Amino acid sequence: MNNNDIMRRYKYALNLSGNDVLKAYHLAGWDVDHAWVDACLKKEGDDGFYECSDGDLGAFLDGVLYLRRGRRDGTVDSPGELTLSNNLILKKIRVALSLQDADIVDILDLSGFKVTRSGLNAIFRKPGHPNFKECGDQLLRKFLNGLTEKFRK
Repeated sequence: MNNNDIMRRYKYALNLSGNDVLKAYHLAGWDVDHAWVDACLKKEGDDGFYECSDGDLGAFLDGVLYLRRGRRDGTVDSPGELTLSNNLILKKIRVALSLQDADIVDILDLSGFKVTRSGLNAIFRKPGHPNFKECGDQLLRKFLNGLTEKFRK
């Protein structure tokens, strides 16, 4: 999945307005405007499309976390993640929405994707761990679809 698609799906699932997205970026320490946000939310091939980098998406995910849960005391704004993996994206969404393993299994079940809790735990392990499993595009896509089912109904 590309970063713009992830941003669009996450924004839609949480029913965030353009102002909410702008506020999320500002909370993450990014100075962006409505035109830039609109360009990020356009589909590839549309006029004015801007391809989001990993840093752009990382700042959005961090901003949504601050929007939903507040900012921790003593946190310093980072320029965004240099490389985002699907595992890290899923982890950031999990933290922002305060989801437990059972919640994620239920969300994936809403989209017709079956996963066990042990399989899910492997996705949240550190990359060097022997039981680490990489999160594929299909799982992330199904998770975002499940979020839409859960929050938009």
